[in-house]
Amino acid sequence: DLISNEFFKFFPENWQLYLTTFFNKILDTETVPSGLTKSVVTMLYKKGNKFLPENYRPIALLNSVLKIYTQIILERLIIWADERDIIPEVQNGFRRGRSCLDNIFLLNSIAQLKVGYRNSDLFVIFVDYRRAFDSINHNLLWHKLNNLKVSSKIIRILKSLYENATMKIKNNGLFSEEIALTKGVLQGEVLSGFLFSLYINDIENYFRTQGVSGIQLDTTHDILLSLYADDKVIFADSYTDAKRKLKILADYARENYLEINISKTKILQFHKGRAKKVNKFHYLGAELEVVPSYNYLGIPFSDSCLFYKASKYAETKTASAVGAVIDICRKSKIRSWGSRSRLNDSIALSTLFYGVEIWGLRYLCVIEKSNLNFYKRLLNLNRNIPAWMIRMEFNVTHSTFKVIKLVLNWIVKILKMGNNRLTKLCYFVLREKHLRQQNIKYNWFSQLYRILESCNKSSILSITEPSKFKKEINIVLKSLKEYLHSNDKELLQRAKYNSIYNKIYDPQYSLQPYCNLDISFNTIKLLAQLRLSGKYQIKITLRNIVYIIKPQEICTICNLNRQEDLFHLIAICPIYSPIRNHYIPYINNMSTEQFPEI
Repeated sequence: DLISNEFFKFFPENWQLYLTTFFNKILDTETVPSGLTKSVVTMLYKKGNKFLPENYRPIALLNSVLKIYTQIILERLIIWADERDIIPEVQNGFRRGRSCLDNIFLLNSIAQLKVGYRNSDLFVIFVDYRRAFDSINHNLLWHKLNNLKVSSKIIRILKSLYENATMKIKNNGLFSEEIALTKGVLQGEVLSGFLFSLYINDIENYFRTQGVSGIQLDTTHDILLSLYADDKVIFADSYTDAKRKLKILADYARENYLEINISKTKILQFHKGRAKKVNKFHYLGAELEVVPSYNYLGIPFSDSCLFYKASKYAETKTASAVGAVIDICRKSKIRSWGSRSRLNDSIALSTLFYGVEIWGLRYLCVIEKSNLNFYKRLLNLNRNIPAWMIRMEFNVTHSTFKVIKLVLNWIVKILKMGNNRLTKLCYFVLREKHLRQQNIKYNWFSQLYRILESCNKSSILSITEPSKFKKEINIVLKSLKEYLHSNDKELLQRAKYNSIYNKIYDPQYSLQPYCNLDISFNTIKLLAQLRLSGKYQIKITLRNIVYIIKPQEICTICNLNRQEDLFHLIAICPIYSPIRNHYIPYINNMSTEQFPEI
């Protein structure tokens, strides 16, 4: 409709009334004007064979008026579904107050319970639908909505919308003829995802009526599958159980006009030690691949039930993000130290900390390495500089503090959940298992307990009332921050990497003053490289040329027969006297005791 969304956001009151009247007319007549149902679709190439449609991602542009109207319908359907508990607990997609974190936590918890405490394998089927949203049968959708007792008026309005829906494909500025939407839901509007959730709303019940059950959480609850929109995970106790559930999956897909993507549907067998050999899995005669790891909702899960691959994956992704941040800093010529740090936090660290509440507790060292990578690359510092030194020099918050803060806030959300929530059930099952037997390797709760125990604040985990837990968080974080900072100060006092750093570090400042000086950034980089140099190597990078100086070796450019350490380089070596006399004449005849003062 060539009308931007901002236009609607700033509608005057009388135009809001016109729009309300228009929407009410649609509600009364149960007819959506055909002008609103047209869409333009651009196909974005992903990868693979360019002649296969599935290798393109459709991006649809719809009338903004229609999107506003379907948003209103969605709001009403959400209220209706929540009041009647329509959406099954296993579905977390397109639901307020839920996120990918719920599904990631569920999968990790079940794997830890099975492998860590029951010493048995867990088979997980990661189901991938082929064009799931484009495969929905309209007549079956209306039938399912009717069975769910959705308002007949809303169903008739949706029917009118989809009966009139057409699209044009745009390519190189040219448009195809109009194509009727005979199946699937509309792309590019908010209601479609919720309609898909209602369409597969019966899947758990379908499986259970076939006589299968899930993985037992406690004496009264089990979990059969986990859904996040069209991402489906099926849990199985054994090879036989998994094989039977694949047969039920095939029946459900056939009856609901859904197609499983064989090449992308994988099976992961969680286990201790070496995996037991099992027969091959098949779906409708086609073999399914059993994989050692699978990237589920952006987090790599390994068959070992550990998150080493997830930590390395996050490290790699963060390194790419850091490169992008540094490139932005360079091109935009950012001068403020605070602006550089905030940009890194918003881009690189948001990448690093995705899902870290679940996978990060055993890999805090890997996380801290990535946390500090930005400063090493920004300033061309030695890779082996101790982490504590970078934190002290540039006032960098320890990543352990950030991780624990995220985890504790995540627990508050869990404690606020209803007692029927699977996420909450898993949390308390892991907690109960921990109280009986700590398992640092296979219990997320035990991993958290050990970290908090280091600063004598593990008692917070005994609190189950969300408001009380939330009140304690700041106390715990303050104690943890002091504990981490005291460790850094202790390392500062007995520093071996740089024998003079404890003399040149100024504790009056959190961020060392030279970082905020109004001087060229190349000068700041040089100062940082000199201050943070080691006793075995001084690395200086000027204009993309790297100079390596070995302080333990004799200086080769003068005849004083002295070691080429930082003091000799800056204050003694006669070869540099002209430069020294011009820029820092006050340094001549300085003793080693006075040297740190400069």
